[in-house]
Amino acid sequence: MSGVLNPKLEVRVEAIGHERQPVVVIDDCLADFDGWRAAAAGERFAAIGPYYPGVRAHVAVDVAERLRAELAPVVG
Repeated sequence: MSGVLNPKLEVRVEAIGHERQPVVVIDDCLADFDGWRAAAAGERFAAIGPYYPGVRAHVAVDVAERLRAELAPVVG
């Protein structure tokens, strides 16, 4: 099975806001964006509480761990 990340991804750090906080931006991150989008479309999204402005869906532990493992060397 191929990697989760696109080998041609581009990483940069932007300074955001008045405090100039660093934010890592990763363009073209996923190797199979359409596959991720299709998988997400099949999930059930819901609000998780009053303090998070949006909805989330469950991500399987093995999928999250693989993504984390591949992103770790990219973002340090």
